[in-house]
Amino acid sequence: MDENYDPNSSVHFNNGGYRVIHINCDVDVAVKDADGNVVASIVNEEPQNIGSIISSIDENGQKTVVLPADSTFDVAVTARNDDKVNIGISEYSASEGNFTRNVNYFDVDMKAGQTINETMPAYSDEDLTNGTSNGSSTQYKLQNGEKLVTPNSDLKGSDATSAVYTVSVKSDNEKYGIATGAGTHNYGEFAQVEANAFEGYKFIGWYVDDTCVSTDASYRFCVKNDVSVVAKFEVDPDYHGPDSNITDGDGENPQPEMGTDGSPDTGDATAPFAWGMSLLLSAAMMLYFSKKSSLKKDRA
Repeated sequence: MDENYDPNSSVHFNNGGYRVIHINCDVDVAVKDADGNVVASIVNEEPQNIGSIISSIDENGQKTVVLPADSTFDVAVTARNDDKVNIGISEYSASEGNFTRNVNYFDVDMKAGQTINETMPAYSDEDLTNGTSNGSSTQYKLQNGEKLVTPNSDLKGSDATSAVYTVSVKSDNEKYGIATGAGTHNYGEFAQVEANAFEGYKFIGWYVDDTCVSTDASYRFCVKNDVSVVAKFEVDPDYHGPDSNITDGDGENPQPEMGTDGSPDTGDATAPFAWGMSLLLSAAMMLYFSKKSSLKKDRA
């Protein structure tokens, strides 16, 4: 008999399921296994190369860690600044080919240096054996000091698989700038959209139903429903580049404002002098051609 055989050990089957934890906030993350070993870490927005557990910053700026279903983990989240943290757990079922449970904690207040802990127990033998088409029976626990934080949502089965929402993104004028970041997201995940103004134009803000929700060109937000965000741009009045094709909203070249002396107000202190010299030169040329015409008439 194999000396490593233990007749009292239980048999565990990994059904191919796994958990993905999403963390959104200005925080550091450390993941420990049941023996207290650090198996994954994200510090200052940089995933650390520690072990086989996958951790990353995804394209939407979310800190993500992928955890197997047959092991227990403790996820420590430490705030770098005073902030509100969002934590989401998505359970993937291999048999369903989809996420069948979605747990979310929204806007948990944290102070700089404070740590909260998410306990993620292993799936039960029944869940590992029979699958989790309606989500697992695992009891997740988020501990904030001595306080147990209650999830804001815990969707299972079809409620979880159908909780997928679309973020639509567009520019209000594609001649002025572009907007990117459209996609689909599970309930509670974050989306990140980007606005880039072309030369001679500037970004004003992100709008949802004519309401400005952010003036940051890079805007992140929690997805809880279908949403369409519009990036608005305008002509940059301070632009003095070489492009003569900059137009305003009516398709016309915007004209420079005139100074009190009748010269274009470019913000250049030498502009009035240059404008005056231009007028003097024009007057001199007119006088020259006038005298030249008079001489021709006298000779005739």
